[in-house]
Amino acid sequence: MTAEIPHTDDLIPGPFLVPGGWSRDNIECGNRHYPLTRPAQPDLLLDDPRVLEENEEGVYIPYWALLWPAAARMAAMFEHGDWTPGATALELGCGVGLVGLAALQAGLRVTFTDYRQEAVELACWNAREAGFQADADFDGSQLDWNDPPTVRTFDHIFGCEIVYETDFHEPLLRALSILLAPGGRCWFGDSGRINSDKFFALATSCGWKITRLDRRLHPLTEPRIGRFQVFCLERDVTPVS
Repeated sequence: MTAEIPHTDDLIPGPFLVPGGWSRDNIECGNRHYPLTRPAQPDLLLDDPRVLEENEEGVYIPYWALLWPAAARMAAMFEHGDWTPGATALELGCGVGLVGLAALQAGLRVTFTDYRQEAVELACWNAREAGFQADADFDGSQLDWNDPPTVRTFDHIFGCEIVYETDFHEPLLRALSILLAPGGRCWFGDSGRINSDKFFALATSCGWKITRLDRRLHPLTEPRIGRFQVFCLERDVTPVS
């Protein structure tokens, strides 16, 4: 009787079990590469009994398992700009954690957060696998921006592909007003979705100074529909309502 040869994905460790196992890749972002563990077949999660059970109570799609194309473009921006080593950074909606990994590589002290605990665990796993030290270099926690914690503020806040739904805009801006340290900046990577312009307008009307940038952090003079852009938000002298 011939012994069954396990599928390659079964040999790749991960923070927990996922249908289809894990893949391990080196993701190219500009001139850098980042080792990344992620679900090998994220579509299989749609048929996972736990996901189906959650969908009986409300709509749930495990977006955390996907590597969004804009994340690699946003990670490349860390080759540019002036990043102060040891400055604190919060990643909202961390997913697999690629943007946070790039921030760590740039010398920032990163807190990975997501609405889903699975994403937080995976992002922290990837940070450890890349050689960073928990507590010293990074930490992670579950976070709902509809009810943000008030005990910590951050020099930088990062998010990628989190302004595509207009329902997110107001609670997200309120959360930023709580979580961002004085003199800090928020950085949102966006693939040029139509709703991103609505976010830009709302942030401006709420008293934020907001600038469009490309991935090299050069200013853009007009929106990029269907093309990657970065929104940089800073506090205005007027408090955000």
